[in-house]
Amino acid sequence: MSVREAILMSCLVVLGVVNYRERSADNRSRLAALLRREEAIAREVAALHHRGRALRREADALAHDRYYVERVARADLGWRPSPFRDPGIAPPLEPPTAIVQAPPPVFPQPVAPAPRPPAPSPAPAPTPAPVLPAPRPDPAIVQQAIAALGYESAEHFQSKMMGGRSLGQLDTPTLARAQQLNALLRQLGYNSVKSFQQRNRLTADGIMGRRTEQRALDLLRRRAPRRSRGYLADSGR
Repeated sequence: MSVREAILMSCLVVLGVVNYRERSADNRSRLAALLRREEAIAREVAALHHRGRALRREADALAHDRYYVERVARADLGWRPSPFRDPGIAPPLEPPTAIVQAPPPVFPQPVAPAPRPPAPSPAPAPTPAPVLPAPRPDPAIVQQAIAALGYESAEHFQSKMMGGRSLGQLDTPTLARAQQLNALLRQLGYNSVKSFQQRNRLTADGIMGRRTEQRALDLLRRRAPRRSRGYLADSGR
């Protein structure tokens, strides 16, 4: 082999190595771009899955949770429930009023004006009665009513069963709500939340939640579909 041929072979080898390195660098950059694109697509898919689960939970709440529907109506439509009926029952239709024909007009005869009586003296304004503060319930009674429903704290009970109210205070609305749920169980003939859940194929965790209350309301409506008083009337407030 001559010197020229050796130089030519060396040049070809060098060119091949340079070309291989360039192609390798190009392939690595393309692979890195594809990996970044794959990660971005994976994040988008995870976000879509999360959004889908949120929409399914919202659809389930709209279909089964009457309190969630009430909150949505309050927030979006400014709706206020009537204190005299269940918000889920449509109001009765009013009967059409009969059309009464007006009698023919009667023109009055001219009468001499009577003398005006003297204006009465203004009466003194009544003194407003003092407003007394409403008595607060006994905290022990409130805690006992909440514990009967399976809750350990007033804040947990309020956040789950009072439309997002989570002040943690043992006040009158909390006692009224807890007594209302206990009365609902007693109307159905149960002494505990857990026994009701076991008899009605619910998760027997001993906690009076939305699903347990909804199941109890369904049973109460089946037993008394035309009931206008009691828990069904109080729950519309």
